[in-house]
Amino acid sequence: MKAIQTKISFILLIFSATVLPSERILNAEASQRLARAIDSGNSIEVEILAKWGTELNQEVDGLPPLYRALNTDASAEIINILLRHGADPNAQESEWGSTPLMIATSKLNEQYVKLLFENGAVTYTQGNDGKTVFYHFGIACKGRIEKYGRINIDDKNRKDPSPQNIKRLLFKYSNDDMQKNDIFDDCFKEVRKELGIVEE
Repeated sequence: MKAIQTKISFILLIFSATVLPSERILNAEASQRLARAIDSGNSIEVEILAKWGTELNQEVDGLPPLYRALNTDASAEIINILLRHGADPNAQESEWGSTPLMIATSKLNEQYVKLLFENGAVTYTQGNDGKTVFYHFGIACKGRIEKYGRINIDDKNRKDPSPQNIKRLLFKYSNDDMQKNDIFDDCFKEVRKELGIVEE
């Protein structure tokens, strides 16, 4: 069924490219269509809309496309398409000032974090609450400890190296030690112990 929907979507997009005026799709409509394609996981439509020049940093319902994709656990393919065509890996959504990297670390998703760093994500941006990505990472790890008693356990009680690997990536790409201060918040003592983080 999904394959049929994808083919129909592709045909409609190609048809509209030939019959619509030179602007093809109005920006607002294109942004809405992109949001729907991300939500439904339709990577072909996301690719076509991105190639047509749809604005990739325009918020729809308060979410930029890349932020929306990360927030809805989109495939790495969709994240790659958005980044490749110019989505800003450091764009802050308007309500909380969160960045894509904050979302990726909150989800403890190593693949997302790597993709963002490879495409220019930075660690020093602060949200509207003044917190950086390190704070969001600490909160996610703390939640894992509260749920399982330790960090490196996933929902199926198997070893999960993602938090350790994300920690390494964050420290690798953070050039200024002051950016790491959030992880030394008093509420993260147990997190630091589990991850082997020591204050320098």
